[in-house]
Amino acid sequence: MSAYEWVDDSSTRWLRCRVCGFAGQASVLLRFEVAEAGWQDAATCPSCDSLDLVAEPRPFTTDDASVDDYVEVMGGVGTLAELIEVLAQAPGARLLDVGCGFGFAMDYARWRYGWSVTGIEPSKTAARRGATELHLDIRNEPLGSETDTGRPYPLVLSTEVLEHVTDPLGLLQEIARRMTPDGTLLLTTPDAAVVHRDTDPGHIVDVLSPGLHVFLASKRGLTELLKRAGFSSVRATRNGLSHRILARLDGTPPPDPAYRPDVTEHVLQYCRDRVRRVSRPSALSIGLLTRAIRTASALGQFDGIASDLRRVRSDLRRTTGVDLHDPARAKGTLPDDPPSVVLPIAFSLGMRELLSGRARAAVGWLRLAVDVGESKISRNTLRGSESRDLVLQAAMHLGLALARQSPEAAVSVALQLLPGTVRLLDATSAPLARWQTRIAVDLINLGWLTQVRPLLEIVEEAAPRLARWHGEDRSAGRDALLCMGLRAIQLGDAAGARRWLEALVAMPADASPEDRERWRTATQALDALGASPAAPAEPTVHSTIDRYWVDPSGTYLSGWIHVDGDPGAGLWLERDGRLVALARHRRDDLLEFWPDSRDVVEAGFEAYVPGPPDRDLTLVVETVDGERRVHLAAPSTRLPSPESRTQSEASDRLSEWIAQAPDGPVLVIGGRLPEADSPSLHDKLLKDREIVGLDIHPGHGVDVVGDAHRLSEILGVDRFALVYSASLLEHLAKPWIAAREMARVLVPGGLAVQIVPWAWPTHSQPNDFWRISEWGLRQLFDEELGFEAVDTGHFASVSIVPDPSWRATNLIMPVFDTASTSWIVARKIDDRAGAVNWPYDPEVGGKRAREYPLDGLATMGRGQA
Repeated sequence: MSAYEWVDDSSTRWLRCRVCGFAGQASVLLRFEVAEAGWQDAATCPSCDSLDLVAEPRPFTTDDASVDDYVEVMGGVGTLAELIEVLAQAPGARLLDVGCGFGFAMDYARWRYGWSVTGIEPSKTAARRGATELHLDIRNEPLGSETDTGRPYPLVLSTEVLEHVTDPLGLLQEIARRMTPDGTLLLTTPDAAVVHRDTDPGHIVDVLSPGLHVFLASKRGLTELLKRAGFSSVRATRNGLSHRILARLDGTPPPDPAYRPDVTEHVLQYCRDRVRRVSRPSALSIGLLTRAIRTASALGQFDGIASDLRRVRSDLRRTTGVDLHDPARAKGTLPDDPPSVVLPIAFSLGMRELLSGRARAAVGWLRLAVDVGESKISRNTLRGSESRDLVLQAAMHLGLALARQSPEAAVSVALQLLPGTVRLLDATSAPLARWQTRIAVDLINLGWLTQVRPLLEIVEEAAPRLARWHGEDRSAGRDALLCMGLRAIQLGDAAGARRWLEALVAMPADASPEDRERWRTATQALDALGASPAAPAEPTVHSTIDRYWVDPSGTYLSGWIHVDGDPGAGLWLERDGRLVALARHRRDDLLEFWPDSRDVVEAGFEAYVPGPPDRDLTLVVETVDGERRVHLAAPSTRLPSPESRTQSEASDRLSEWIAQAPDGPVLVIGGRLPEADSPSLHDKLLKDREIVGLDIHPGHGVDVVGDAHRLSEILGVDRFALVYSASLLEHLAKPWIAAREMARVLVPGGLAVQIVPWAWPTHSQPNDFWRISEWGLRQLFDEELGFEAVDTGHFASVSIVPDPSWRATNLIMPVFDTASTSWIVARKIDDRAGAVNWPYDPEVGGKRAREYPLDGLATMGRGQA
């Protein structure tokens, strides 16, 4: 592990902050050693709290061996999959991955959502291998002003890249240049706040990455940096050691970066699907199979591991000579520096055997995992926090497995192997006391009452402290208090039993089934001893309302409520002396805060209550101890105000684009007017251009009567500089054919300018077929027809008010604000539309088109342009 040391004096150095631009003297926080460059001073920016590390990153080039190592352990594919799921909250189907590495994020996005993906990766080996083995479009170069990435992207990912560059503002500006105006960027980069004296040293080394990371950004500094780069709206959270940022250029609030989807099943399916399509044996096939084994093991799907294991054993034996038939054979075939992939495989198989009740086999595999980890630690070839954690987990679970086989060996693991491994890895934040307590609890439960004694000195001190904490610590501590009390009873130590059992029942209850069972068992034992147990602490009601709005028909509210983790048997809203039942729904996010109360996920509620709003809300929860009433003030919130984009703003943008169209005539489709002098929307937009008007019916402004599905047949190809319509496409039976025909009649570089309703009343029946969003227009006028969408938008906000009868099954549907009208400007870039064909019967289609009523003239824009 690379060395670093804290600076306790008042040392300073000159700093020009790459994040906020500050220039001046700054305090040195620590010094760290960089290979071939000596000791470096890390200084904290006094303006934004970012951490400046080195002037220039040291050269680093991956080779095939390092890529193999990365691929075999599937370099954080679970995290990458989660990032894609987070980014998928935003609209779009084209992804640019800046700093894509081997390309796993791109490949998962393509597999999961069918996105079109492009990657930028300066590492030659990683780019070449990923492009070849995963069949991806990866450009082997840094992202710069000359990098050709094609048309703008609605989705951009850049994960753990920014900290490596000397000009982060320049990189973010280049990213912004490659995005659509309404695009979304997902960015991750290590958080400067990780570098703290209370942080695990291994984590500090991870974020310093000595010599490779140029700086570490603070949350405040990174947010301001993104805004300087042109991102108007930024949302940030912390995930693990890194910032997770979602940012947009157009000011629209981005999705929630704290969204934590469970990707485990998706990752398992991805690995099993993908391995069928890659060459074997290879580092990639081994990595995919290994990740499948690890994921299936984590899910407890042990029956499905056999096929994955058989194939990875074969591939590993053929490529490395390591034979994983059993732990003994594997150990005999390991080289001095074992392949990294043996550690996760051995750990996963050990967990399978342990959870299946086969302790002897579990000991063999877990011991192998520990031995591999220690061997790699001694050679400084154990890479990444995930591998370090696996070594620690293997050592702890080895103790649990040995507790079922050899109690003395289990105590030795708890007192010697585990602390030694923690020291070896410098993992000061590892939950050593919890792990030792867990091993002691297992030994007591298995009846090793005297053999556990050497471990109890530690556990007796740790258990009361752990029992007052949260999550797994609380559970381990309270289990230990109960087990030590029951052990004392069995050994005839009544005073010791009272000590531990009374300590347990005096703890504040968390209302989980496990905690209630512990308390029941402890009180029964104390009654048998003739002791009077202390009454448990009074339960606490926890609640919040996180969504609330009122419309003309009633009130909607949703949130969560529980009593120390117990959602109760029923929930009502008390109103005017009567009770209105509230529907329950899952809130998996609550488990993170009440991890020992598995039922807390059922604590969510939602309801739509007809009638006027209440100033105060009274919630009634039915618990095992009776009804509990909670009084809450109604939130002073309103429905979100709709984003206002006016028709005149849209007209201005369209005018700018129309001015850029090539010289030549304009085709206006569906522009028939009621009178010869009637004004139209395109009067001002098209100004002095030569106009040819086409409509299905003759009339004013119509030069050609014809079907818009047959433009090229009627008018010829490559004729018009611009094709324009307003309120037309919704009346065409097959607008995709009309889009193709527009491409055919346009000259190269010509523009299709189309305006359509999105949220608009039914009109001009029977020929009112479609409503199209701006994203739908992008699909119609896409690259498969030879178009590029150069701009889209919407205007004229409207509100959609659901009928109250919907509420029974659509509680979450509020008054919905959206745009009434969408538009697109698409440029013809080639002639591929000529090769695209869909079935269309001109006779049937023409007859249907002529059913459009003669008086069904478009009203959008008449006299308003």
